[in-house]
Amino acid sequence: MLRFGFALTLLGFGSMALSQYSDRQFAILMWAEPMQPALGIGVGVLGLVLLVLGFAQKSRKPAAPAQPSLRDYSPQQHQGQPYPQQPQGQPYPQNQQRP
Repeated sequence: MLRFGFALTLLGFGSMALSQYSDRQFAILMWAEPMQPALGIGVGVLGLVLLVLGFAQKSRKPAAPAQPSLRDYSPQQHQGQPYPQQPQGQPYPQNQQRP
């Protein structure tokens, strides 16, 4: 809503200013040239209303829930601790030679 409100404000007040102080116009609002400056003021005010509503809505949102800690839940293997498939008494898998 904030972006749309900003775009309407810029287009509305910008087209009003362009029609008053130059012979140029935004391409998207060329059809409204005979209705300037009233249409430009109306679109700009509508954009401002949307901006105010967007900021009010943004400030009323509840705080985000606390995220869980970034604890590592992967199994920890310490040196000397055997892997589940490893027989007891062998700290590291033995290299097996092929015939």
